[in-house]
Amino acid sequence: MLDKRFILPVAAILAVAAVPVAAAEKVACGRDPICASKPETVVKGLQEAGYKAKLVTPDDGDHYVETSMNGYFVDVVFSDCDKKNDCKSLSFRLSFVEDPLYTAEVANNWNKAYRFMQVYRTDSGAMGMNFDVSTVGGLNQANFSDVCQVFDTQLGAFDKFLDNARTEQEAAAAKPEAAAPSATP
Repeated sequence: MLDKRFILPVAAILAVAAVPVAAAEKVACGRDPICASKPETVVKGLQEAGYKAKLVTPDDGDHYVETSMNGYFVDVVFSDCDKKNDCKSLSFRLSFVEDPLYTAEVANNWNKAYRFMQVYRTDSGAMGMNFDVSTVGGLNQANFSDVCQVFDTQLGAFDKFLDNARTEQEAAAAKPEAAAPSATP
């Protein structure tokens, strides 16, 4: 049987420990910061960082921002949402059509070598990438511009990474297979 003298102090400790988490979730986005909870600030932030940006609201209401970086079309998706417009983070997303180069090994090699952008292979053989950033409490324009620049730079690095992977794949395919040793009498 549990001792009530033990249960009440533990419950009090757990209740107090949960307060910072609850408080962090309710941090309001100020007037000027860029916040996932205020999609118009994301559009404006991208534009002020030098990118074209358009807020898109499909029929399901899950809006996102269309932009382009390093020659690629990029969707900035609102994530970690309690309600349709109460989001806490952004996910910069991009996907490539199916290609034999896009293996789990290539994705894993990227993820081992590069820190910010996660790359993955989809079940259909396409390559996808995510770059997530929390906006709880808001990001100022300098921070948000830096986030955009890091993602943009990562896309350029990914281009070079894929070029190298393709070169290695083609070189491996061009190597003649070692002939089986012949038996000599």
